[in-house]
Amino acid sequence: MKLHTLPIKITKHAALRLINRFDMNSEELHHVFKTGKFTKRPKKNGDIGIVERKIGKKDIKIVFKVYDDTIWIITVEGGAKI
Repeated sequence: MKLHTLPIKITKHAALRLINRFDMNSEELHHVFKTGKFTKRPKKNGDIGIVERKIGKKDIKIVFKVYDDTIWIITVEGGAKI
């Protein structure tokens, strides 16, 4: 499954987490997703995946699900240490 070519959609919950915790917009999230390290890679539609990346002094963890060949970002976690 080629994840870097699939479109990305963000849930309302994930968008609020992005704004409140990281002061980021969706374009910046796309960049983090594309350049981050896959901790857990989904194998098929419906599987959960995790991408992690360090931004400055914070770690960001993106939890996503692949559904109908679209990446749905479920939540964004982060802080000093994950």
